[in-house]
Amino acid sequence: MEEVPKKSWWRRIIAGAKTLERPKKQRGKLQRDHSRLLAFWLYTLLFTILFFACMGILLALNTRSIVNDLERESVQPKVTSGGDTGINVVAGNNFLQSFIQTYMTVVNDAQKLEEREKQLQVYMVKTADGEQTTSIFSVQDIKGNRTLKSVNLYNTQTTKEDTLFQYKVSYVNELPTTKVVEKVVPAGKGKTKKVKNTVQTTQAVSQEALLNIPVVSNGEGYAVKEAPYFTEIYPLQAKVTQKKSEPPAEYDGTEKKDIDTFVVDFFSKYASASKADMAYMMKEPESLEGMLAFDNVVDTYVVKTKTGFQVQATVQFRDKTVQIPTSESFTINIIKKEGQYFVTKLSHERSE
Repeated sequence: MEEVPKKSWWRRIIAGAKTLERPKKQRGKLQRDHSRLLAFWLYTLLFTILFFACMGILLALNTRSIVNDLERESVQPKVTSGGDTGINVVAGNNFLQSFIQTYMTVVNDAQKLEEREKQLQVYMVKTADGEQTTSIFSVQDIKGNRTLKSVNLYNTQTTKEDTLFQYKVSYVNELPTTKVVEKVVPAGKGKTKKVKNTVQTTQAVSQEALLNIPVVSNGEGYAVKEAPYFTEIYPLQAKVTQKKSEPPAEYDGTEKKDIDTFVVDFFSKYASASKADMAYMMKEPESLEGMLAFDNVVDTYVVKTKTGFQVQATVQFRDKTVQIPTSESFTINIIKKEGQYFVTKLSHERSE
């Protein structure tokens, strides 16, 4: 009987491992289709991106619209008429400068006329619903141009509802025309002939008028209430007669000579001394600081008061360089202080 050789433990392990079989994975009979689910999520993602993109565009447009409205409101306030106008003439004049320049400048070109109309509408009053009144600056069927030469504020007239700004404007109306010109030209062999040519010229007519512009305010800004209009220039000079009351009796006492001497000395120092140096002669120091030279006191009228004297005087100064004289009227109130005359009040006019 043959003896079976013994196997080593290592070989037994290997042999045992070979005899083991891995269980085979069995697939389900039905494999799930994930393509529809994947497509659903892709479309969902796409629509979400499109939604947020559209929202971003709408938000940007809305923000831009709000900014534009704020800009328009800053240029053109919503104004309601009635009540106190509250218009400062200096500020109103500054507000109207560019408006006048645009209004008076008319160029016979369709695009420029349209731009002019839009620019002028910005200055106009708006209605309560935010819409502007019907355009009053539409220009059609014109034949020439208008050019502004100069503009000056002439007068203002205030009512309960608005302030009328009146400007003296100088402008030129330019009308393009054609003109036939006849020339004599050589015709050869010592002969000449007349030739007619048509040339383009401009007929310019200078004019002056008052441009009237009604302006209203809402307390924050200004707007033009209605269309500007032209009127003739009227004179501002008038014959003004003032009724004078009977003047008080002139003082002619023992101090009259001393007062006259003080007045000359005072105005001499008033012309040459500094403001600080005048403190010992007057309560509220002021002086010309050497700008003009003292010439003389033309006349004085002294009146006795309860506390001292009132002196009315016409004083003549002179330019230091070209010696041009300047006369000014003064009224000074003086008292005696520590034995010296002292000015308690100075006015740059003669008292009535």
